[in-house]
Amino acid sequence: MSSLVLEIQKDIINNTSSITTILRKALILATKLGLTDFEEWINYELKGYPDLDKLPKYRIVAGEMKAWNPFHGYQPIYFNGKKEAETFSRKPLYDPITQIENVAKVYDGKGEIEAPIPNSIKLQLLDITNGCEPAFLINPAQFLSIIEEVKTRILEWTIALEKKGILGEGLNFTDEEKEKAVKSQEIKINNFQGVLGDIKNSSVNVTSEMKIITNDFDALAALLKSKLDLTEKEIQELKTAIKEDDKTIKEGKFGPKVSQWIGKVISKAANGILKVGINVASNILTTALSAYYGI
Repeated sequence: MSSLVLEIQKDIINNTSSITTILRKALILATKLGLTDFEEWINYELKGYPDLDKLPKYRIVAGEMKAWNPFHGYQPIYFNGKKEAETFSRKPLYDPITQIENVAKVYDGKGEIEAPIPNSIKLQLLDITNGCEPAFLINPAQFLSIIEEVKTRILEWTIALEKKGILGEGLNFTDEEKEKAVKSQEIKINNFQGVLGDIKNSSVNVTSEMKIITNDFDALAALLKSKLDLTEKEIQELKTAIKEDDKTIKEGKFGPKVSQWIGKVISKAANGILKVGINVASNILTTALSAYYGI
């Protein structure tokens, strides 16, 4: 009989199941083993988060507040203070992960996502925009990074269970396995939080520190290596992605290959592999690539 622990690992590695299916299997696993902290986190991911206190850092995404001008399209909104600008450049995502997964599929490489703005905030912004409708725009790569972060947490958790000899048979676990899971300090959710960086200090002015000329890939590569410590392989992957997208931008949107590459790099930031957090990485990538494309 197969092991539920190994089955979940296989689903993640082979990318054969949706994140919702993986989480449901993980919920069964956490419940069977009596791991209430994991059970709570999984339920929040499946049903949505109740408030900001419960929300993990990886669910706070970076974006840009813009105003819709009927003659010129979306235009940036400029704020008076740095603190105010930073406040309006982040948005918590409380939604069930099914909705995040669906949005990621629909917008895969197809431009920015317009997120709803509370009416109370919209009324404040209308004074700044002279009546132009405000919108919060998010790169869809950040939705993919949330999914990848959740997968990574579950994978690391199941690996820790396997190392402790907690595999079970099918959906059944011995009393010894259950006791070992509850008592083991290595199988606590705090050990699988990831390193996401400090969202309070996520504002980075990229173009003022290093000039990027439109279609100058060498300048773009030098900046990304300097700011994100990317490998030569990752830089070459970006170069290939730009080439496959024909170095063109339609309606101010990144191409599908470049968007996929951005998602991959942001996932590294979410897992603490880069030297900066997810919001800083997202800001650097979108700003630098926008400058490269001249948008």
